[in-house]
Amino acid sequence: AHHGETLRFRVLEPRGKHAARPMSGARPILVFYHIPGDGDEAETPNAFPVLKPDGQVMLQDVRSKFPLPGTYHFRFKLRWGPDPLQVAWMDVTNEAAQVP
Repeated sequence: AHHGETLRFRVLEPRGKHAARPMSGARPILVFYHIPGDGDEAETPNAFPVLKPDGQVMLQDVRSKFPLPGTYHFRFKLRWGPDPLQVAWMDVTNEAAQVP
């Protein structure tokens, strides 16, 4: 990855039988990402977990658990409107902001 690389994220909460909580009560949230500048494809993203007791993931949580060294710009995918295929990308810069 390059300095200042733009990352694209999807944040998903596991459901069903794989949604078991650790003893601490923290909820495991999977953060999926791809780095377009490195040739990553959105269809086969990378992922890492973030454990939050309240399930609210902030940008500072994503940045602190992000597995690659470097300086990155964080952009998050969210549904735009009632059609699940309509999406928008939201740039998040405030460390205390909840990510979509």
